Amino acid sequence: MHIDALTTQVTNQILTSALVIDSISLSMLAEGQPLANGIDILVVFNSSENLSRPCLAFQLNGYVRWHQLECRCVNLVNSLNPASSSAEIRVYKKNIYIKTQQEKYIVGCESDNVLDEYRIVPFGNRPFQIQLESILQSISDAVTHRTPLSFLRIGDGDVYFANALPVGSASPGKRALTLNYCQKDNLDSCRKSLWLNDFICVEKWPANNGAIRLMILLEPFYRLLEFIGIKVHIRNRAVVSIISQFLWFTSRALAGKSISRLLSPVTTLIASLLHFKNTINTGAGDQTYNFEVLYALVASRAIFRSFPNSIMLVGQSEKLAVIEELVKRSEYRHYLGIEDFCGYVPVPKIGAADNESQILRLIQAECQNCKPEIILLGIGSSKLYIAPRIREFSDACVIDVGAGIDALAGVISQDRPFFANWINFTIAGYDYSSMDLMDSGNPKRFSSLYGKSELS
Repeated sequence: MHIDALTTQVTNQILTSALVIDSISLSMLAEGQPLANGIDILVVFNSSENLSRPCLAFQLNGYVRWHQLECRCVNLVNSLNPASSSAEIRVYKKNIYIKTQQEKYIVGCESDNVLDEYRIVPFGNRPFQIQLESILQSISDAVTHRTPLSFLRIGDGDVYFANALPVGSASPGKRALTLNYCQKDNLDSCRKSLWLNDFICVEKWPANNGAIRLMILLEPFYRLLEFIGIKVHIRNRAVVSIISQFLWFTSRALAGKSISRLLSPVTTLIASLLHFKNTINTGAGDQTYNFEVLYALVASRAIFRSFPNSIMLVGQSEKLAVIEELVKRSEYRHYLGIEDFCGYVPVPKIGAADNESQILRLIQAECQNCKPEIILLGIGSSKLYIAPRIREFSDACVIDVGAGIDALAGVISQDRPFFANWINFTIAGYDYSSMDLMDSGNPKRFSSLYGKSELS
């Protein structure tokens, strides 16, 4: 097999964003010439030259050996063509990715806060970079064919909200609601709407997959209660605490591989009988995506470069106001890779889930004005009801990016996964005090460790 064919198969099967260095480039590097900017990963195939001098050149350019991925490349090359076993292979990554395992790497993104628990989570053939490229292709195909598509992230606050448990951000008055749960007449519709999205994306940490399985198992019980007209709203703090602890203990138990396999026929049957639409992420399969990859669409800026003038934003009114000001600055537009956002729909910072129908009417009106191809949502748990219903009046691709709206407003906590090399753009003299910030108590929010740029 020709080395170019090997190169193509290795980079396609292991890390498609890698740059392959040929012998001419090796000679140039050995003579001390610098590498081009913007290259994150180098895969070096060489069967005739000594790699010691280029190795020094890579180090001087800020690259280090990536032994984990290098071993995978070697094994793959040997399996594809045993005759090529004499070829030397080296893989290098930028110093900023020195702690990043191959499965967690996403091109252009740095993270200093990826959960340690990920070490025990199997990625199979779905590392984050492969998921990112797959989701971008799915979005591109949907836009090309004008087919509505929705991607919904589910975190612990959304699980509490869907189960009417006033815990954390799901507590009335904290974020999603100003009403008590007993006053919210469409709560059952919110929970059932979860299953109408095309993709449910949860964090890689196993307990979150377990929480989704638990919600599937509980759904027939909830529907039975709804059928006989019983509504249960728990307000006693002690009882809420016991139930929430039980929920997460059970979620962790349901995250195990053996239990997952055992329950798979049951959850599949429930999904079929109750007409669930979505592909539920369980960490396997070619059409599942993790929560983190939706963040990476923003952090890598890939979604903006792909759709530079056809993205509509739906988020907290105070954050959208500053984004509208930032987008007037060329530095900000150049950084994101956009020409402009095509529309904005502001929602209240507290109580967006009090009246989702009103927000839907605002979204519909803005869609009629600007005809977006992509709609990015950052609207808390009100998304459960809103996200799958946008397709009733728009063929846009709806993506729940959550705190990605904070990043666009220049107020993201950059120790969140994949945002460590994000630049928070701010406006000199602008009053940010009225915003409801994610991670409001985070001492690293405006740390000097991270990039920021103040614009006039």
